[in-house]
Amino acid sequence: NLFLNDCLTRNRKDFYYFFKMMYLTGMRFGECSALLVKNFFQDPDTHIWYVTISGTLIKVPGHEPERQEFTKTASSYRTIALPKEAVEIYKKLSENQSSDDFLFHNQRNSQNAPISIYSVSRCLRRFIKKNEWKKHISSHIFRHTHISKLAEKGYPLDLIAARVGHRDSEITRQIYLHITEKRHCEFDQAIQNFK
Repeated sequence: NLFLNDCLTRNRKDFYYFFKMMYLTGMRFGECSALLVKNFFQDPDTHIWYVTISGTLIKVPGHEPERQEFTKTASSYRTIALPKEAVEIYKKLSENQSSDDFLFHNQRNSQNAPISIYSVSRCLRRFIKKNEWKKHISSHIFRHTHISKLAEKGYPLDLIAARVGHRDSEITRQIYLHITEKRHCEFDQAIQNFK
């Protein structure tokens, strides 16, 4: 929240919406920056909104980043349900855009270029320096936070793994073991009163 509020204070709504979408969906940087307006849709029967994660943004030396039509791994190609807040971001940013446009644009680039990893990394470094943080953070922290919050709420790890494009829940379990350890401690405390 401190970082997101800092984005708003510095009038960087482009970064604010971008990082918020990463947090709300657990997408990798390249997946989120490669989103096209046409990747979003609403199911006509359930009225649930979804996004299909079907590409990634890659850095091309000497050129603007470009979209690849494949994801990091085969399991990374996925369609996930969107929280209402993510739908609001999509609706706000997709106004007056064509279906083949990138959803997220660097607001300081006149050519409507997608948000680059360079500009994101620079933004995070400035924030760390300004707030004198000791911990190094990268754009991946928003993905970690998404998965950690879902694990804290007790969602099954296999569903979380599928949502974030991990091949199996073992990868998710290894990376986010600290959440399960915290829950085990809470359980150990609660079981003291079991009769």
